[in-house]
Amino acid sequence: MQDRVQKLAQGTSHLQRVNSLMNKVSAAQGLDDIISVLLTNILDIVGGNNITLFFLVGKELFSADVNGTQTKLVQIDDELVKKVFDFRVPVEVEHGFSDARMLTPEFAKTYTGAFPLVAGHELIGVIKLESMHISMDELYSRQPVFFSYVANLLKNEIYSQTRLKQANDQLSEINEQLELEIGEREEVEEELRQSRNDLEEQVSGRTAELESLHVRQEELIRQRTEELLERSRELQGNQQALMNIVDDLNQKTDELEQANAKLKELDRLKSMFIASMSHELRTPLNSIIGFSSILRDEWIGPVNQEQKDNLDTIKRSGKHLLSLINDVIDVSKIEAKKIEARFEEFDLYDLLTEAVQYVEKDLHEKGLELQLDIGHRPLCTDKRRLLQCVINLLSNAVKFTEHGTITVCTVATDTRPDTGESTPVGAASPTIEITIEDTGIGIAEEDIHRLFEAFVRLESPLKTASPGTGLGLYLTRKLVAEVLGGEIFCKSMIGVGSSFTLRIPERIYEKGTGSRG
Repeated sequence: MQDRVQKLAQGTSHLQRVNSLMNKVSAAQGLDDIISVLLTNILDIVGGNNITLFFLVGKELFSADVNGTQTKLVQIDDELVKKVFDFRVPVEVEHGFSDARMLTPEFAKTYTGAFPLVAGHELIGVIKLESMHISMDELYSRQPVFFSYVANLLKNEIYSQTRLKQANDQLSEINEQLELEIGEREEVEEELRQSRNDLEEQVSGRTAELESLHVRQEELIRQRTEELLERSRELQGNQQALMNIVDDLNQKTDELEQANAKLKELDRLKSMFIASMSHELRTPLNSIIGFSSILRDEWIGPVNQEQKDNLDTIKRSGKHLLSLINDVIDVSKIEAKKIEARFEEFDLYDLLTEAVQYVEKDLHEKGLELQLDIGHRPLCTDKRRLLQCVINLLSNAVKFTEHGTITVCTVATDTRPDTGESTPVGAASPTIEITIEDTGIGIAEEDIHRLFEAFVRLESPLKTASPGTGLGLYLTRKLVAEVLGGEIFCKSMIGVGSSFTLRIPERIYEKGTGSRG
């Protein structure tokens, strides 16, 4: 309670000082009087040995002291004042007061401070007060109204003085021009006097002609007025027709907006329906795959070679169909803004070796060589989604390569991803690049931009058709951009091979899950 009472007393003291200052400053008239009253009363009420006001008049800089002396400055040499002009924040320096003989703690030290006077967004000037016994910084922070009031008052006076000076300069120029014009006019007047008599005769003749012309003009005006009135009635009819058309357009717009809302709802329901049905299909498929494996491995009895081949076909087809269903589920989640992200710490080397295991059998069957240029590197991102993207790219590389080499390499960069879309919170440099290169059939340059579209399958020169729905690369691009916060690049040449590069941030610190939209 004592602390609160003391703080309230200090606050009341500050308010009383500010109220006194504002009353005295508001009574002053003219820029010089306002500056003198302001500096004198701040020094009397707050205390201190010296006070200086630095202020701007147009682009010129001036300083004024408590004695009323104003000086035009070329630049600011005072570092404390210059800092306030540059950053527009009050700066106060505390130091010991060696000459003070007061024993109370509040007067055992002194302050020198500089405080900005800001009107709106414009810096009007800076007040520097030296050797204060109290901290003006606290007064400035508690009573910004006074400093804002003083800034606006000075701004108005400076503006008025500047406008008055400009007006005087303009008047001087006008007076000089008038004197020149008066001399020229005096010379012209004599010529005008000589010409006046001739003009009077001409005017009399012209007046008669104008009177005749005036009669004809009045008749033409009357006719034109009647035409304009008729035209006005026609325009009013056209305006009413236009208003009717606008009403019809507004009605059609409302109907289109309602239809658009229904279409969006239908699209959302479609995605939810696909996801739901895909989940329902996965359960029997998993049973088919599981029981075909049990039969193939002769867990419940022997089978001949032909039966084994058939069971392998069932299992392989079931896994392929399950993979397609999983892609459909992921696509529907992305479109419905329901994709989830789970960030965790893991080693990139372990993830890539795990991805290679998924295609080792196909590599061996095709006789392809695998080259790995990867190293251990800790990552913090969605491991499952990154693994899914790498497996998709590896599977495509093996699928479209008949002979040669599959290369997987990684490199760290300091480039922040720029996908053109919103990136996850926390995505930052450095980044990691994962490149999968093959010596396969390649892709035509004009077809590269279509690779990452949904349900797009390019024509393949391979003798046997490659299975797929055209969702793999579309899903990979979506996952990289919306979950992993990165981007994907493709370089390819027909008959030479293709190279796909994933560039993602090494670490994503966002721990939340749910919609990435």
